Parts: sequence; structure tokens; C-alpha cells
Amino acid sequence: MRVCDHPECIEPAEYKAPKSRLSRDNLWFCLEHVRIYNREWDYYKGMSTDEIEADRYCDMTWRRQTTPMGGGRPKGHSHNFLYDDPLDIISDYMPDLANRPNNDQPLPAGMVKFAPHSPEEQALHILQLRSPVAIETIKNTYKEMARKYHPDITGQDITDTTKQQNEKKLKKINSAYHIIKSYLKSQMA
Repeated sequence: MRVCDHPECIEPAEYKAPKSRLSRDNLWFCLEHVRIYNREWDYYKGMSTDEIEADRYCDMTWRRQTTPMGGGRPKGHSHNFLYDDPLDIISDYMPDLANRPNNDQPLPAGMVKFAPHSPEEQALHILQLRSPVAIETIKNTYKEMARKYHPDITGQDITDTTKQQNEKKLKKINSAYHIIKSYLKSQMA
């Protein structure tokens, strides 16, 4: 029979508790001392806030790599949808797929296409655009949306709440445009 691991206790040890989060070894306590130990236990002791958040994120997925929902692939992979639709069945039900150019066809001059689920594609979504898109369309849409949500242009007749919402939208729009602009500069270099 085991004896409680708490110093100066000789009660029978019926309850186990981990020594640390990094060790598989256990301590054995009586009921009174396991309650005290558990109350003082801190799994995240010695970890920074970022390390705690990373650990919690890993626990959400049982510490396994996951892929985006909807059949997405991990970063670095791209989709190659090649299909033959002579009866226009796909285009009847999924016009988005039908209107996309074939991956083998070169894009017209001034057009750009981003990989699905990439930061650039997500930035396009914020600008309410879809890939492939003309570079000029990106610029014009950005200018139009920036004017629409800019606090100096929207005027004084709006509520503080609406003004704050507009500022948040404008920050997202500016960030999205910066992502696309940086990508385009890197491609032209």
C-alpha cells in the first residue's frame, strides 16, 4: 500500500496527480492532500501568454495538423480544377466554377489571379472582388471603398458608433489593399 507523498503524512495514497505538465510521473496523495495539490496546480506555470495560446490552439485539434473546412488543403498546396462540361451541368449549379478560366490558359495582360485561401485571395474578398481580376479594378475598388468609409468624407451627421464601425472597415480595407499591393510588387521585382 502506498503512503501519501505529502511530507509528514502517513495516510494511504489513493489518488494520483501529475508531477508536472512535461513529466509522465505521478505523485500519490490522500484525499485531503490531493485536493490541496489540485487547487494549487497550474498547468501553464512558466509559459508565456503566446505559448499558452499556442498550446490551447493545439488542444482544440487534438494536437493534429488540420486543413481548412470545405475540402481545402494545407498552405502551399493549390487546387487544379480541370473538368469537361459539354452539357453545362456544372455551370448550371456552380456558376462561379464555370466562369473561372482554365488553369492552363494564360491570363490576359493586366489581370492577376491568386491562389485559393491565400492571404491575397482573402484580401480580395474584403474588397468584394474575385480572382482573377484586373489590377486596375483592384485600384478603383480600393479608392471607391476608401472614400465611402473615410471619416473626413462621411461627414459629421453620423453617430459615434457608425463612425467607429467605418474606421474599423477602413482599416481592414487599407490592410487588404496593402497585402495585394505588396504581393504585386514582389511579383514584378
